[in-house]
Amino acid sequence: MSGYTDEVIVREGLQDRGLDFLHKPFTPEALLRCVRAVLDRTVT
Repeated sequence: MSGYTDEVIVREGLQDRGLDFLHKPFTPEALLRCVRAVLDRTVT
């Protein structure tokens, strides 16, 4: 999660590193979806 603009995120290449990223502002539902997706990938 970052308070930086999309322009900074793209310029710094953060999305190209395969990181999970949640853009601000986000809804509680978006936060839950992101957390669920990360947990689903890490549980074996």
